[in-house]
Amino acid sequence: MNCRNGKPKLITSCSQTCHCFVVFPILLLLLMSLPALASGDTSNLKKEEPQTGVKKNKENNHKRKKSRTGRKLESMGEILVKAKRERPLTGSVDFFSKDDIRKTGGGTAADVLAELPSMYLVPNSRGDLNIMVRGFEQKQVSVMIDGLPVYLPYDGGFDLSLVPQGMVDSISVIKGTGPITFGPNSLGGAINIGTIPPGKGPVASARVQGGRLGDISFGGSHSYKVSNFSYSLGFDMSRSNGFPLPQSFSATTNEDGGTRNNSDRKTTDILGAASVSITPEHELFAKVYYIDAQKGVPPLARQGRARYWRFTYWRNLLTFLGHRGVYLGKKLELEELAFFRMNKNLLDSFDDDSYKTQESKKAFHSTYDDWSAGGRIRLNSRLDTGAGPIFFRTWLQASHDMHRERPDRGKPLTTRSRTISTLVGEGKWMPWAWLALTSGIQFDMEDLNHEDISTGIGPLVSAGIKPMDRLNLKFTAARRMRFPTLKERYSSALGKRKPNPNLKPETAWHMGLDLGIRINKWLRLVVSGFDSEVDHIIEDVTTEDGLLQLQNIEKARLAGLEGRLVLIPAKWIEIRAGYCYLYARQLEPVKDKLEYRPKHKARAGLWLEPIKGLRLGTWLDVVSGTYYRNPDSNDFEQLDHMFLVGAKLTLLSTRGARFWVRVSNLLDYEYESSYGFPGPGREFWTGVSLALDK
Repeated sequence: MNCRNGKPKLITSCSQTCHCFVVFPILLLLLMSLPALASGDTSNLKKEEPQTGVKKNKENNHKRKKSRTGRKLESMGEILVKAKRERPLTGSVDFFSKDDIRKTGGGTAADVLAELPSMYLVPNSRGDLNIMVRGFEQKQVSVMIDGLPVYLPYDGGFDLSLVPQGMVDSISVIKGTGPITFGPNSLGGAINIGTIPPGKGPVASARVQGGRLGDISFGGSHSYKVSNFSYSLGFDMSRSNGFPLPQSFSATTNEDGGTRNNSDRKTTDILGAASVSITPEHELFAKVYYIDAQKGVPPLARQGRARYWRFTYWRNLLTFLGHRGVYLGKKLELEELAFFRMNKNLLDSFDDDSYKTQESKKAFHSTYDDWSAGGRIRLNSRLDTGAGPIFFRTWLQASHDMHRERPDRGKPLTTRSRTISTLVGEGKWMPWAWLALTSGIQFDMEDLNHEDISTGIGPLVSAGIKPMDRLNLKFTAARRMRFPTLKERYSSALGKRKPNPNLKPETAWHMGLDLGIRINKWLRLVVSGFDSEVDHIIEDVTTEDGLLQLQNIEKARLAGLEGRLVLIPAKWIEIRAGYCYLYARQLEPVKDKLEYRPKHKARAGLWLEPIKGLRLGTWLDVVSGTYYRNPDSNDFEQLDHMFLVGAKLTLLSTRGARFWVRVSNLLDYEYESSYGFPGPGREFWTGVSLALDK
């Protein structure tokens, strides 16, 4: 609903009576959960020992399989989805274990995600990498670290290329119609980065990596457990002089070729985590993760007037403290958690490409600060009945977001704030071993500056059928929503854009059908069809005075087909292939294209291990030319296709040493994934890591 001057105005299609029927089931689920039996597992959700610290038996310790399809555990940070050893395949969930990440992943979390056919990485004008998930922009996806949202309240972004591989323990991706208990603003799904957990992994590890332009990164970690106390420490430092452009690149007004202008960066990551089991039923856990970066912003290579921007600093802090315990003779499992996150950045605009003086009218010294503080409560339970077990999850979270900005020295300070609350109830019934029925509902509310209140309701229904061991079918339908960011509502882009504080939330109805087939031990296939009907989608519209303004354009469709195949004909050969077809169109008020949604993306990879300890891998990415709107003519044009080849050689020793050589864009192919931002040419890295086991 919309509230102005204290008078509520409904913005959803539900009536007040409908609200009663929606809220009542949530309260009912909360009441039903209290007496339910907790067996350490609720609706197939198990808390990960590193974050929770609640002692589990050895059989339940997370031992991850190597395959991203059909694996035992699928992680969403603090949460691990627990299943039987032969977990059904699903196309709506992707999981990378630490071994998966080491196998082909590049230097950052963004490099790992780029391997998925449903992902498309788009650099923006501020030098950040934005990730498209089945056509949904990153601001429409809930991006989390260790299960907590980290996206900036101001613009909904978070540059995952600043999260180094050495800090990552796992990566999980929920697309479209996944579970609803991942918080607000998950219009198109969720991405979670699980960092180094306390008390797990080697006692000590060290790593160093170097690149062709003198780039270097190094880091290490320490993890230990003493009695009931576990902790982990980690750090990573990287220095890059910039990335090389392909040799075939022709110089432009703003880019002379060779090393990409103003693409250098420095980052420092520090991590600390701890957990202590007070009693066998109660545990405290905490984590702190800090990123400090300085980076250049490469100018648009094809634009006549270049921007000479640099982030003098970009800092992000995430910290949380929580408690988890079981009560009433293990009939109830409850988690309480408080969190705080902060992002501070200073963006400087200079007179020219020397990046030294700030005397012209276009120069500025702009500061942006974001804070979020909040907490959540999760309750998990299980009820065993004569008609099969019923799992319950209830979840409540609230966070207050604040953004402060000063566009230049001497300019007034502007402050914006909002509070977002989420209440979730979900139940899962398994009447037979081959059937699982799930239903749930999510209620989101945004209080904007104590003036406007918007609400959204997101139901979910799902049916999973496993008629035989090697076949799995799953149908899901769900409604999601996203509140507009503060930037979308209030930014004027230095007078080039008209603010629109009256933007409505985006909503989407998702329908998904997954088919997983395990033909035998060496062949697995997953096919997923999806259809997302998006209402009130926010896109740029040219107004009568020639300025751009973000408006709700009423309706769009993001639909397609995604498939993955894993073939292991021998123990030393593994073949993986993936493909995603995407139909992305604005439907109303006129039928038109949507920017940066490639129609086709395919990836194929071959990994060989002819002798123990020697691993060879190569992969190919093919992406069809995507449409973009030319900023000069405002017309839709099409980028060229992308054809990228990579390879990696890894040597493993029996004493924990690992040596690798990796090359990306082996053919030095010239491409753009975003207009005016040429991608890196051929890049080489070599590295070595050492690990001391307990």
